[in-house]
This record gives sequence, C-alpha cells and structure tokens, in this order.
Amino acid sequence: GDDIPFSYLGANKPTITHTACISFHPPKMPNPCPRACEFSYSMGSKECPIVVEFFVDLMCPFSKKFFNAVHDEIAPALGDKVKFVLYTYAQPWHTSSSLVNMAAVAAGQVNPSKFFAAVRALYEHMDDFKDGKIVEQNKTWMQVVEDIATVISSAGIDRDEFIKRMHPNDALHSELSQEVKFHAKYGRQNGIHVTPCVMVNGLIESSIDSSWGVKEWTEHITFVQNQVIPLKNRL
Repeated sequence: GDDIPFSYLGANKPTITHTACISFHPPKMPNPCPRACEFSYSMGSKECPIVVEFFVDLMCPFSKKFFNAVHDEIAPALGDKVKFVLYTYAQPWHTSSSLVNMAAVAAGQVNPSKFFAAVRALYEHMDDFKDGKIVEQNKTWMQVVEDIATVISSAGIDRDEFIKRMHPNDALHSELSQEVKFHAKYGRQNGIHVTPCVMVNGLIESSIDSSWGVKEWTEHITFVQNQVIPLKNRL
C-alpha cells in the first residue's frame, strides 16, 4: 500500500510500508515550545530552529554583562541563526530586584518596541536601586517607582503610563502581575536558580556564561545545528 507519513519532533518523516517496517532518519534537535517563547521579548531571528532563552535579574551584575553582550554583539553576529528570548527572573536576596524586574515588564507592556532599551537603561542605573541605597534614602515603593520612571522615560517609555501600571491599586497592575508571574513560573518549572541562566531549545545549558563572546557562541550554535538524535532501531 501507500506509505503512511508519521512525524516525530520535527524529524525527517519515517514511513510505514506494507511490510510493516518502520525506518527513521536521525532527526535534528527538536524545536522549543512556541507558547513560552512568544510570551516574552526576543531579538535575532523570529523564525529559527534554534531558540536561546535566557533568564536575567535586573539587579545582577553578571546578568548585566550577559545582556549587554547578547544585545550588542552576539545577536547581531549570529543574525538569522538564533532567536534570543529574555525572561526577567528576580533573585530574592536582592530585595529591590522584585520591583526593578517588574518595572522592566511594565515598560514592555507600555511600549513593547522599547523593551530592550528600557532594560539597558535600568542596567545602566542599577547602582541607584541597590538595597542599601534605597534604605539610606528611606524611600517608599512609589518613590522608587518614580525614580525608575525617570530612568526608563529616557528610553522612550511613557512616564505616566508606566507609573500607572506600577501602582498596586491600579486596575492595570493586575495585568502586570500576571506577566511577572509567568516569568517566575516558567523559570521555576525549569529549575532556574542562578542568573544569568540559559536554555537552548528547551534544555538548560550550564556551560554558557557571561564571559562568552562571539567566538564561543558561534562554536556552540554550530554544534547545536549539527546535533542529531539517534533513533534507529528504537522501535
């Protein structure tokens, strides 16, 4: 009879013939789940079989170094080979981290096209929002929010709309909280602990860190592109 097509994680299609034999060609690495990737902000190729998801804390100096490298050098160098997706991931030992990471998400809701510019601005002023600095100045939640608004307004984020979303009693704050929760839940279910942390096509890649440059990234992406999953004789 006719061959019956069958798919497995984006693999080359095996066939079931009249002799009931099943043959597989080794598939490439599977693509990641699209739902999670579209829930955040990305740079690089929009349609790409390699997706690098990275979790950063807006109050983490290593995350700052990692973000700047990816944004300024790595993503432009790799072009259409990789899609980079950013998730904010607040670390509880940075007390102000929850507020600053929420601010980044709020900035993205106000003006998605300026999200990465807002993240860069927040990293540039990271020292202004350290725990000790806030305690010394004895500032309230909303006073810190207003300071953050001044920083990200320079990146093209509407100040009034941002402050409105950040106010706990405003109706828009519920929308903001839902998106913040998604970032946290997605990180937790994947066992994310330290920042920055990187997943390549859904798998944590602990060898990647903030010291990597274009050379290391290019070598690793080439390795991933050439990787296959051996399925022969498994059925």
